[in-house]
Amino acid sequence: MSQQSGAGSGSGVDDALATILTRLEVFGVRMDVFGAQLEKVGGRLDTMEGRLAMLESLNPWHGPPAATKEKGDDPTRVRAGDHQGGGRRNPSQDDGGQGDSPPHHQGGGRQGPNPSSHRQGVGRQSPNLPPRRQGGR
Repeated sequence: MSQQSGAGSGSGVDDALATILTRLEVFGVRMDVFGAQLEKVGGRLDTMEGRLAMLESLNPWHGPPAATKEKGDDPTRVRAGDHQGGGRRNPSQDDGGQGDSPPHHQGGGRQGPNPSSHRQGVGRQSPNLPPRRQGGR
């Protein structure tokens, strides 16, 4: 009887192996389909990347600001120092201490020039000068 149970378990192992091989084959087919879909998506991404490069070349204001700017650069571009709280100061920071407050965004997340920065009105100051002090000299 031990031989019979051994033979029975042998066919069970064979059945299990056959099931595993069948499932492995189905998995391989699914992986091939997935690979084809992945290649198709990669092609679409390449196409989009080409279109993006073309659009970026048409829009000179696109992209993150340079890390450092020279004095003679276009003042209408957002400078890295302005974005991080340096450069032009928020009037609330004129007390001299910056504390631990986070940097304040002045452009609403937009890149490029702020429309109000084009108007030079009374009381406005050039962004390249230090902030004015209120009161006496």
